[in-house]
Amino acid sequence: CYGTVYSHSIYYVCTLLFADAKRTCRILSAILNFIKFHVHMAREGQELEEVMGQQLSELASATHRNAELKQKLGSMQRQKQEEREHEEELEMIIAEQEDLIQRRKEQEVTLRQHLQDVEEQLQKETQKKAILDSGLDKSSQRTEDLRKQIVTSPDKLRARLVKLQQEVEEIKSGTQDSDRLKRMWESLATRAQHIPNVPCFERA
Repeated sequence: CYGTVYSHSIYYVCTLLFADAKRTCRILSAILNFIKFHVHMAREGQELEEVMGQQLSELASATHRNAELKQKLGSMQRQKQEEREHEEELEMIIAEQEDLIQRRKEQEVTLRQHLQDVEEQLQKETQKKAILDSGLDKSSQRTEDLRKQIVTSPDKLRARLVKLQQEVEEIKSGTQDSDRLKRMWESLATRAQHIPNVPCFERA
């Protein structure tokens, strides 16, 4: 490669030294065109470098922006996942609360039914008690009435029996007339109705 360049250089030098004017003009024109082309290409190359630098800068910025967006997207996805997990946890808690509320409602219905049964039973027992109290009051009144009719003293009972026997003996002896006898029997019958069946007590 270096040999070829050196040979071309010798050729151009020899050509410049020994060539005619026209040939020299063409060569110089070619060199000038080459220099212009080189300058033009250098300018375009510089512009391309600037464009490429700008594009590289934009690419770096876009890459950085893309990395930021990916990071933000990852953060959003993680946050979304956390929110989803939190949402699932809340849904689970809500389901448990709804199940608990349903069980409480069922228990409330059962308790209300039991309370209603107890109230009905209490009402029946209250009615029974009222009937028993009424019967007890009547029994107490009846007992009190009977107690008033009972002669509690055996001596008084014996005295009444003796008196009745004397009256019967007087009737039997004929000391009274028929009207008195009739009245006596009526009186005995009336008194006998008020005498309760009480056993006689013998003295020891």
